[in-house]
Amino acid sequence: DDQNNNTFLKHFIDTLTDNLAKSSNNFRYSNSIKNFALALFILGGKLTYEFIRLNLPGSLPHLSLLNSLISSSDSRISEGEFRFDQLQKHFDSLNVHYAFGSEDCTGIVKRIKYDSTTNAFTGFPSLLDRGVPIKSYYQTDSFDTLKLWFNSIDNASLLNMRIQKYLRAMRLMSGFLGALPNFQVHQHPQAFQIKIKSHWSWFYLREQQLLLFFQDPTHLVTKWRNRLLSATAELYIGNQSISINHLHDIIENDTYSKLDHGLTKSDINPKDRQNFSSCFKLTSNDLFNILNADDDTRGTLLYLRMLKMIIVAYIEKTTTIVERLRSAWCVVFFCRLWFTWVKFKTFYSTQTRKKNKSKYFITQAAYLSVEINAHNLLYLISLVKQKQLPPQALHIHIFNSQACESIFRNTRALSGIYSTIVNFTVHDFLRRAQRLSLLNEIKCKQLQNGSVDNLVFPIHYKHRVERQSSFTHSQREIDEIDIEQHNYSSQICNLNDEVFEIDDDNEEDETTNDLNMNEDNDDSSVNNDSTDEDEQNNARDLITTTKKDFSGVKVADKVQPHIEHTYFKVKLNHDTKFLHKQTACWLLTEDKSKLSNDRLLRVQQINK
Repeated sequence: DDQNNNTFLKHFIDTLTDNLAKSSNNFRYSNSIKNFALALFILGGKLTYEFIRLNLPGSLPHLSLLNSLISSSDSRISEGEFRFDQLQKHFDSLNVHYAFGSEDCTGIVKRIKYDSTTNAFTGFPSLLDRGVPIKSYYQTDSFDTLKLWFNSIDNASLLNMRIQKYLRAMRLMSGFLGALPNFQVHQHPQAFQIKIKSHWSWFYLREQQLLLFFQDPTHLVTKWRNRLLSATAELYIGNQSISINHLHDIIENDTYSKLDHGLTKSDINPKDRQNFSSCFKLTSNDLFNILNADDDTRGTLLYLRMLKMIIVAYIEKTTTIVERLRSAWCVVFFCRLWFTWVKFKTFYSTQTRKKNKSKYFITQAAYLSVEINAHNLLYLISLVKQKQLPPQALHIHIFNSQACESIFRNTRALSGIYSTIVNFTVHDFLRRAQRLSLLNEIKCKQLQNGSVDNLVFPIHYKHRVERQSSFTHSQREIDEIDIEQHNYSSQICNLNDEVFEIDDDNEEDETTNDLNMNEDNDDSSVNNDSTDEDEQNNARDLITTTKKDFSGVKVADKVQPHIEHTYFKVKLNHDTKFLHKQTACWLLTEDKSKLSNDRLLRVQQINK
C-alpha cells in the first residue's frame, strides 16, 4: 500500500516471504534488515534474538552473520586507543567542528584476559608516553614474559574513559580538570580569545584559552552535600552553625510529616556519598521554609541555599543564562567571604590553641570547583557576546561527565536477562562498549538518512519531556547581559549584621558523633532500588502537616469510584482526603533499603 508510511514493515515482510521460497543457505538480507537485527540483538540480548529468529524463519540473519558484522565494523574499541580518525569522520558527516569532552572512571574486576583481535593482554595498567596511553603494549609471544608481568605488575582496578559530545558550531572544550605542561597557549591559532577589562582583577583566566574546563556539577553538588554530613567538620558561618543535626531534628519532629519536608534518613546518610538525588530534596522550598522558621538553623539554611544555586547554575535545564551567571558568582563570593572569615577565626583562635581551618570550611576540591566553573562560565558567555560562538554553546546543563556514567550503566546492563553479573573486566567492557557504539552509529545514520524505511527507536517519556522543554538562548538575550551591572553579593540570602562575627565562647573540640562516617567506604556494588516496607504500625488516622498544596504527591479531595480502592481515606489537618496507597508507602518509609549485588555481601547483609 503506497499510503502506508511504515515501509520498513513492508520491507520486513517481503524479506521473510522471499526467503521462505529459498533454502536457508540462500537467505538474503538488506542493510536495513541487518541494522534492525543488530539493534534487536544488542538491545534484547542473544536469547531474545534467537527466540524471534527461530519462530520467524527467514526474517532475521543467523548469529554468525551478526558477529561478523560487529567485528568488521568501525565501532571496534581497543584499550588505550583514541579514535580521532573516526571522530573526525563522524563530525565531518554532521558538519560539526567543535565538541565537549568528558572524562570519568569506574571500578572493574581485576583480571587479565587475552584479546585475540589485537593479540594483546588486557587488564594491566596502561603505560603512558608523554601522557598518552600506549596502545596494545602488552603483546608477547613469550610465556616467561607474561609470567613476569603477572608477578611484577598489579592488575588495573579502574577503567578510565573519555567521550566527545558534539554541539554544532562549538570549539573543543574539556569536562575534566587538567593541565597543559610546557604549552604556549598564546601561540596556538585555535585558542579562544576574549577582551578582558583591565579592572577585572578578580578574573582568573587569561584572555587566550585553548581549553575551557568544568568540574562535573553532579560531583560538585555531592561534594557540597557530603561536607554537611561529615562527622569531622565543624562548619560555622559567624555565630550560626551548619549541622546535620538540624536535619535530623526535622525528620524526628512530630510537628512535621514527610509531606512537609520529603526527607528520609537515607537522604542524610554520610556513608552514601554518591546520593545525588538527595541534593534535590535538601534544596526544596518546603525544607527551606521549615529551616527559615527557626533562628538557630539559619546557617544550615544558607549553606543549602548555596547548594541550590549550584544546581540552578549548572544542572537545571530551563535556567536562563542571566540566572546561571548570577547564581554561579553568588556562590563564589559567598565562599570567598566565608573563607576570609575562617582565616580570621583561626588566627583569632591561636591565642588559646591552634585550630585547623579546614574543619570550618568546605573541602578544597569543592571550593576550587566552584571558582573554576564560575570563571569558565563567564568566559564562555563572553565568547558568545563577542560573536565567537553561537548561543547554542550555552547549553551548560550538558557540560558534565554523565555521558561516561551512562556508558558504564549501559555496559553493565548488557550482561543478559538471566545473568546477575553486572561488573566487568577490561576485556568485557571493550566488547560490550563496541556494541553500544555500533548501536549509536545505527541510530545516528537513521536520523541523518531521512529514508521512509528508517527504524523507530523508543524514547523514554522523561527524555521526550526534556526535548520539549529544552530551549536555546537568543543572541539578543546574550547581548543584553551587562556583566558588571549584576550585584551578585546581594543574592547571598539575607545575611544579618552579626552572621560573620567571632564567638568568644570556649572553642573546645567536640567529639565526633555516632554516625561513624567511613571516608574510604565505596560499596560500588550496592544498587539504589528501594523496597516498600510495611510501616503501618506508624500510621495514624490523623496526619498533621503544615502544607496546603499537595502537588507532586497523589492526594485528592475526591476520586473516581472505579479507582477508589487504590486510595486510603485519611484526615489531613482534619480535612478528609484520599491518599494513594503507594504514596502512603512513601510517606511511611523512613529509610531506603539497599541490597548489594554481590552474592557474598548480600548474604552477610541479610544475616545481620
